[in-house]
This record gives sequence, C-alpha cells and structure tokens, in this order.
Amino acid sequence: MEFIDIYDDLGQKSGKSEDKDEAHRKALIHRGVCVWIMNSKREILLQTRSSHVMFPDMLDISFSGHIQTGETPLEAVKREGREELGVNIDASKLQYLFSCREYGGDDGYFENEIDDVFLYDKSKRAQRRKICATLFFRLPYPSTSHDDRRRT
Repeated sequence: MEFIDIYDDLGQKSGKSEDKDEAHRKALIHRGVCVWIMNSKREILLQTRSSHVMFPDMLDISFSGHIQTGETPLEAVKREGREELGVNIDASKLQYLFSCREYGGDDGYFENEIDDVFLYDKSKRAQRRKICATLFFRLPYPSTSHDDRRRT
C-alpha cells in the first residue's frame, strides 16, 4: 500500500493521508512529480510503458509519480527516477519548471493531481524498470541560444 497526502482546493495539505488507489477512487486532490529528461542534443527521453502497468504500451514522458506521505517533491523525483528508469538523480542537474493541475477520470479511476514539473539534464541512456522501451525525441521548438539563431 502506498499512502499519499491529501490537499484542499487551494493546494494546502489537509492533514489527512489516504491509500493512493483509494484517493483515485474518491478523486481526492494529491501531488505528483513529472520529469522530462533532456540529453546533450536537446532531445527529450520518452518511454513506452510496460504492458503490466496502468496505460500499458502507451508513449509517456520520461518519468512521473506520486509524492508519498511525508515526502518532498525532490525526494519523490529521486525515488521515481530510480524505480522507473534506474537513474540516480543529481539535484544540481534538475530544474523546476512549473506546477499544473491534472484532472479527469474514467471507469471509477479519477486523477485529481497537482504536478510539479521538472527538466533533468542527462545524456546517458536509462535502464528499463517499469517501461518496455525508451527513445530520445527532438522537440520542434526554436533554439533559445543567441549563437543558434539564424540571421536574415
């Protein structure tokens, strides 16, 4: 059983915790982390989820997970990185980007999560844990580096 802290509509801890599966059945607000791993070529690591987990065989972000009761977002990032990809996260290479709210549900499973989203600078390939494949994908976005800009 995995316990997670429950939050109110303003994102403040309610003082209660709940089993993760029960929190999803009740659509209770909880927190999670999402991490995008970028290599030295500015490509993002995507995963194809394993066939024995939720949303099997689907393309997904580098890794994500719930923040367990009493855990900080950084502790959750480190734990999930080890569990899902076998990556030991170096906090100095981790950049907080933003927080967002995820809400939706289907067949008695409801997601009602506040996610902290991070970017992680990593160039080595990951080991497989809860996934069946990984690949780096170049995002179609303009460069932000002054030296990379084209001049007309």
